[in-house]
Amino acid sequence: MKYFLENKFVYVEFDLKGCEVVSFYDKNNKQEYIHNADPKFWAGKNPILFPQIGTYKPLIFKNKEYVQKNHGILRSELFEFVSQTNKCITFKYKSNKESLLLYPYEFEIYVTYTLENTKLNISYQILNLDSDDMPFAFGLHPAFKIDRLENCVIEFEKVENDEYGVIIDKKMVVDSKYFEKYNTLIFENLKSNYVTLFNGTKKLKISTKGFKILAIWSKPNSPFICIEPWLSKANQCVSGEFIKIDDIIILKPNEEFKIDYYWLL
Repeated sequence: MKYFLENKFVYVEFDLKGCEVVSFYDKNNKQEYIHNADPKFWAGKNPILFPQIGTYKPLIFKNKEYVQKNHGILRSELFEFVSQTNKCITFKYKSNKESLLLYPYEFEIYVTYTLENTKLNISYQILNLDSDDMPFAFGLHPAFKIDRLENCVIEFEKVENDEYGVIIDKKMVVDSKYFEKYNTLIFENLKSNYVTLFNGTKKLKISTKGFKILAIWSKPNSPFICIEPWLSKANQCVSGEFIKIDDIIILKPNEEFKIDYYWLL
């Protein structure tokens, strides 16, 4: 079964696996904005990063070591369809016996997509159903389709701290050599409420409001670029309890966490 939203401007299609957007198609200009997950380059599209951000490392929860895949547990999990209207669709994922082997907390996450003209708003609601405080990191990892990296410009709304020296007049002209040298460009203490991606005739505004960090990642000579708002840093220290690591969000029992962002043509 296909899950999608559509109006006269945009067609958006979703996959229950990872609750990913698999197509964000500009109908007027006949342009696709989502990377096709070609494993030759990168097999992802836009995973949700939860409850960790970063590569595989053992993590300690409730005094016990757990092993998760890169960027946590949600990217390969099947979500459930909840409801749909003409403009809005909601999916959810609830912890289960398999997830508890990787992350020992009971929780639910709801993801709601709302399409208004050429804007796709994406809302996340996480509920702690556990009897303990629930620690987690949260981030997003959308991969946008491009023709080539060297044709890309990312423009920040405001002047940012730039330890790499790649932003000039709030604009970063993308170059493959950045990802040979740094792998991922990470901008902390983010000031911009949005960035704009330019690639040939394509233009896409990506919200970053409410996020502390923006990561930009690709591979040299690849047909995609990831523009990733994060609330927490990638895992750098895993000694001791995960709940004590800097930048981790702590959700009390029966409390909820909400955040949203958007893509705008």
